[in-house]
Amino acid sequence: MKKHGILLIVCIFLILASCTKSSVGPSLEDILSANPKLQVVFDKYQDDSLKHRAAVFLIENLPFHYSYEGEALNDYLKLFELHGKGTMYPDKVLDSIKRACGSFHLFMIVKEPLM
Repeated sequence: MKKHGILLIVCIFLILASCTKSSVGPSLEDILSANPKLQVVFDKYQDDSLKHRAAVFLIENLPFHYSYEGEALNDYLKLFELHGKGTMYPDKVLDSIKRACGSFHLFMIVKEPLM
């Protein structure tokens, strides 16, 4: 019975210790020092507390997101431009882009961090 009591106390301690808030990524100050243009966002929403909190949330989570860059991606985006004009159907546009630029592969583009 004494062993179960000690085990229960250890489990409660571990649960309480896991509930502490610890930062996973860089701090807001680090992000703003790396990209001072983001300070404009804070200045813009300084009067509206809800929008300011939303901006803080988005900027704090910016390091965990990325975009793609590369010439292959630019060729693939032509598909959406031509289809958006309504002049060609998607399969015709895709065929013409494949003939002109080759087929699209994900390994041909580079992953760029947003920050």
